[in-house]
Amino acid sequence: MARALFLFALASMALFSLAIGQNADSFEPNNEIGDADELGVGQMVNASISPAQDYDCYKIHLDSPGVLSAQLSTIPDEMKGRIDFYGKNFNWLTRKDAENPGESVILTVDIGKAGWYYFGIGDLNGGSYKSDYSFSVSFEPIIDEEPNGEIGDAVEIKPGEIIRAYVFPAQDWDVYKIFLNSTGVLQASLADVPRSITGSMKGRIDLYGKNMNWITRSDAANPGDDVALTVDIGYPGWYYLGVGDLNSGSYNMTYSF
Repeated sequence: MARALFLFALASMALFSLAIGQNADSFEPNNEIGDADELGVGQMVNASISPAQDYDCYKIHLDSPGVLSAQLSTIPDEMKGRIDFYGKNFNWLTRKDAENPGESVILTVDIGKAGWYYFGIGDLNGGSYKSDYSFSVSFEPIIDEEPNGEIGDAVEIKPGEIIRAYVFPAQDWDVYKIFLNSTGVLQASLADVPRSITGSMKGRIDLYGKNMNWITRSDAANPGDDVALTVDIGYPGWYYLGVGDLNSGSYNMTYSF
C-alpha cells in the first residue's frame, strides 16, 4: 500500500511539473470556427500554438464597412505564421502567410459589409511552441452613402449639390439620380479624387436616361485628374449618373461630385 501511494505521488508530481512547464492558453478550445473566441478592435491577444497542428480561431464584429488590418507578431522563432480570414457564413475569403519562420504577418482587407468576421491562426511548419504569439486587429471605418451600386438604388441629388463619397471597396460604383424639369445643358464634375503614391483614382462618369438606358460617358485622361461631363438635355425627367474608378481601386479618401 505504501509503495502504491509513493508511486501515485511521483506520478502526480511529474504531471504537475509538466503543467507548469508549459504556458496555459486561456483561449482553448478554439481550434474550430464554431468555437472562435471573440475579440475587440485594438485588443491584443497572447496565445500559443500547442500541441502540434494547433489552429486558433477568433471572431470580431464590425459595425460598418472599412479597412481591416490583422497582425500576428512576436511569434516563436521556428513558427511560420499564417492568418486565414472568413466571412459571416464561415466562408473562407483570403489568407496571408509569413515568408520566413519568425516573421510577423499582416493581413489587410477591405470590408464591404458590417457583420461578423473570423480569423484562423496556424503554423505552416506544423510545430508546437511553449512561447506565445501576439495577435491584434485594427479597423478604419468608411462611412458612405451605400448601397448605391446599382441604378435602381441611386441616391437622389439636386442641381448644384456637392456630394462627397468613397470608392470603396474595390470595384465600387456609385450611382446618383437627378430630376431635370426642363431642357438645357447638364454639367457633371468629378473632382478632388483620391491621389496617393501607391495608386490614384482614374475617374469615370456615366450618364443614363429615364429608362436607365446608357447615353454617354467621360473618363479621366490620367489617374488623379478631374473629370467633366457636359451633355445637352433634350427632355425633362429623371437622369442617372454613375461614378467609378477605371483603375478598380479602393480608397479611404473621398471624391467630390
